[in-house]
Amino acid sequence: MVPAGKHRGRVIESELRKAKKEDAHPYVFLRFAVGQESVDFFGSFSPKVIEQGKRKGQRVGDLTAETLVNLGWEGDFNKFSELLGAETEIVVEHEPDQEGRPYAKVRFINTPMSSGTPVEAGDVAGLAKSFRAVVVEAKKKRPASMPKRATASASGASEPAGGNEYDDYADRGAEPF
Repeated sequence: MVPAGKHRGRVIESELRKAKKEDAHPYVFLRFAVGQESVDFFGSFSPKVIEQGKRKGQRVGDLTAETLVNLGWEGDFNKFSELLGAETEIVVEHEPDQEGRPYAKVRFINTPMSSGTPVEAGDVAGLAKSFRAVVVEAKKKRPASMPKRATASASGASEPAGGNEYDDYADRGAEPF
């Protein structure tokens, strides 16, 4: 079972469905792969209006549609397959099923990059300059037994830190430490 919390997930199944109840509303079913496991999301297209919180006054179906568009859906109700392979951050919760056994479900699908935007080259250079002394001191105090992290070379091959010719700091306008 996928642990509760935030995870990077990739859509591996997507389908528009409707429950067997006569008055049921259509919903989208998405299955996300998280590592070697999977977890499901059910997004309703109900016209029910949300009565509290920051989405108050919005229809449940509106929220589902917005979430799917942010995931890459173009709005064609015949083509939920276009979501296959989409990756994003999901929030997983555990709750009991009808027999009291816990199961994992997707509670939220977070908008890709919703927590910020990429840092500009000039900002990286400023950060490097501002924190250079702290980083140098921290590296001096690092235990010798702590392994150095591998880095990617220009060819994409993994090399020990400090042993490659590719300087990703320079590419972003910053000085290496």
